[in-house]
Amino acid sequence: MRDIYWKDIQHVDGSVAGLMLNVSSPPDIRPSIQIISGNNGRIKLVNGDNTLLWATPALGYEGIWVINPQRQTNTELPVIPPITSEDIQFRIHLAEEEKLKSWCRFFADRAAQSDSTFLYSGHWLLTALYPHPTEQYRARDRLHHNPIDQWIFKDRGPTDSHFPRWAIYGAGLLDTFSHRAVQWVDWWDWNGGVIALHPVDEYSGRLKWWRKKAREGTLPPVFVWYLRCFDAYLIMDGHYRLRAAMLEHIAAEFIVISSVNELHYAMDQERQKQIVDSLFSPRPKHKSIPVEHLNQVVMAAFDDRPILMPVTKSRAILADESVWINEVTQYLAESGQDDDIQAIIERRG
Repeated sequence: MRDIYWKDIQHVDGSVAGLMLNVSSPPDIRPSIQIISGNNGRIKLVNGDNTLLWATPALGYEGIWVINPQRQTNTELPVIPPITSEDIQFRIHLAEEEKLKSWCRFFADRAAQSDSTFLYSGHWLLTALYPHPTEQYRARDRLHHNPIDQWIFKDRGPTDSHFPRWAIYGAGLLDTFSHRAVQWVDWWDWNGGVIALHPVDEYSGRLKWWRKKAREGTLPPVFVWYLRCFDAYLIMDGHYRLRAAMLEHIAAEFIVISSVNELHYAMDQERQKQIVDSLFSPRPKHKSIPVEHLNQVVMAAFDDRPILMPVTKSRAILADESVWINEVTQYLAESGQDDDIQAIIERRG
């Protein structure tokens, strides 16, 4: 039996940050989707007995090799039941913050109830990443859409937030729907790579329908799991929505979920006193400080909530890397995609 409790969470300025889950289950109950790891940086993402991904980081930590056998199949992983027109219509007129809370609860509830759940015991954070305009393209005619490689997705919280500073960049989307099984996620470029679990049928009616929703501005968020060990985002729901957004050149939104640890720290009382004294001391040669800014500075100085650090848990049961190497070598040889096999085995970037 898995117990799940959730609560809405806020940034220090009072704006909605997302949803916090507390998942509790007995040690013998494991999620269907889980990460297993072992000797020499070898990683597998499995769903029961089925391998979803193999991965291994480069020795110099320039990035990580991801081998995705699902890209060669039409098999979809039903983590989240299909989103319906009623689901969209229910949220279409909600205010921005209420819509964020509603979609976070929707995905949390569906992920918890799924037969292919990935939620293990601990704290989980759900928050949104929104499209951010870049300075390079702000001055351009607004009728022209930004190129995909110029997209930026970030949260809208204050810079001193206690929450992870996640970001996805358009350059990290360019290989997401490649039909090649091997994907290199570059850590030096900080692009926030996005990994698809299955291909998208470019001629399907479903993709056509989602493209229509993208043009209407009613496209639901893409649900992604941030894997700290990959420093990348795995699409758990929304492959067709993201592809529709890319084809229409209309940036989507993301709901990110990640397990987190709480980092508690002692408040510096001397620093707090200095901040308060400086804010309320006479300032004859300076303009008065807006009350809103004063409030934000004081709240940040006295905000003792723990910092939320993203983590990814795995089961360290791959004792012998030869099994992992044999599986990867056999798959890539059979699929005719073994060009990078030596770099993968030797963990070269």
